[in-house]
Amino acid sequence: MTLNLYSNPPYANDVKEVTMLQNLSAKLKNHRKSVWMTQKQLSDKSGVSLTEIRNIERQRTNASLDTVDLLADALEISPIELLK
Repeated sequence: MTLNLYSNPPYANDVKEVTMLQNLSAKLKNHRKSVWMTQKQLSDKSGVSLTEIRNIERQRTNASLDTVDLLADALEISPIELLK
């Protein structure tokens, strides 16, 4: 068996996904707090379950694009603000 040291490691995509999850988590929490909104209020306004919001902010799960859109609408920002 030959090991190719020049290829991307098998976990390279996982690392990118974790970084994106960390960014989304931090931005969601920062935007939510900047408008003095609780997780419960965000849940009520967006229609996203409280459990899902908690899991996103705790980096336990990633959000679908539909969920990002709902959260951004509730925070009155562009979805891009949560993703960039």
